[in-house]
Amino acid sequence: MNDETLVVKSSDGTIVESQLVEVDNVTRNLRKFYLKAYLGITTDRPPKYWLVFQALVPPMGWNSYYISRSPGTCEPSLS
Repeated sequence: MNDETLVVKSSDGTIVESQLVEVDNVTRNLRKFYLKAYLGITTDRPPKYWLVFQALVPPMGWNSYYISRSPGTCEPSLS
């Protein structure tokens, strides 16, 4: 993730507590290596953060979570 303005919502629209954790250099370097080795691509914007939240899943089913920008934030200008 490179966007710090994200919010996680459950399937009923309730906001789920989440946090951003910085990606360490070892993980960043491994990702860069595997992208090049297996996909043959490089990226100029590697992810800066992991998005972490606690998910609740029933024993015999699934639950959906949605990630979106926080209300009131807008797309950053490129100019």
